[in-house]
Amino acid sequence: MRDARLPEEACRGLLRWWREDAPSLAYEAAAGPPSVSGWIPGDLLQHLSTGRRKSNALSQTPWWVADFILDRTLRPAAAEFPGTTLRVIDPACGPGHFLVRAVDRLWELYTAAVMTPYTVGGAAAEPVPGWTPVGPAEAARRIRAGRHGVELDPLTAAVARLRVAVAVASKLTGGRPFRLAAVPHAVRPRIVVGDALLLGVAGREEYRRLRPGLLEIYDDEVDLFGRVAWPGDDAAGPAPTVPAAVVVPSQAEQLDLFGALAASWDRLLPP
Repeated sequence: MRDARLPEEACRGLLRWWREDAPSLAYEAAAGPPSVSGWIPGDLLQHLSTGRRKSNALSQTPWWVADFILDRTLRPAAAEFPGTTLRVIDPACGPGHFLVRAVDRLWELYTAAVMTPYTVGGAAAEPVPGWTPVGPAEAARRIRAGRHGVELDPLTAAVARLRVAVAVASKLTGGRPFRLAAVPHAVRPRIVVGDALLLGVAGREEYRRLRPGLLEIYDDEVDLFGRVAWPGDDAAGPAPTVPAAVVVPSQAEQLDLFGALAASWDRLLPP
């Protein structure tokens, strides 16, 4: 499929349809996430998929469940570690529901030093002690610095990257329309294709045996953020000092998989 070449007229027809006839992807949301966050396309990915991709995603997390968990993780973390870059980790991020929904909370925290509870109807934004508001560019940098995801399926990971990049870019533009080409590279999400249950536990050859083909994808992607050592290789660096607000409560060993990975990413952040 990579070598396929569509006829020029077919491409022009697709562009005409997209420009003149395609329905709008925007919708009014009385409750829950805005349409720019791509929640519906994220859900549709599972329903439109067959075979291995569908079997890997048992169920997409509803937005109200994500909100419930975020209210009980990000708010306590913000109170306990004031003024820091909070780290949000999703070791099986799927199309990025938790990471996307966290953008609103973190943006509000960094730019206004407040946080609005999602799961309390009509609740007002509450100040978070110890926080000093920063500008939009710094808020975007902090969100990027502290948001990490791993996903087994490459297409699902690509959907997650697109959604979280658009979510941050929409904050930077104040919600105004923008083109994807204008999204700053600085908001590129840290979401890699890999098996989070094996990363940091299995060696390179064991990973290759258990996940044929994924090793090359993972190696190519982590090159964007710096080389990460496998078990038995040289250490990737000191343990990260940024506190973690773990979004997805899963198996306990998953909490240890991101130490070397996160430290490597941190070294590449701009000062």
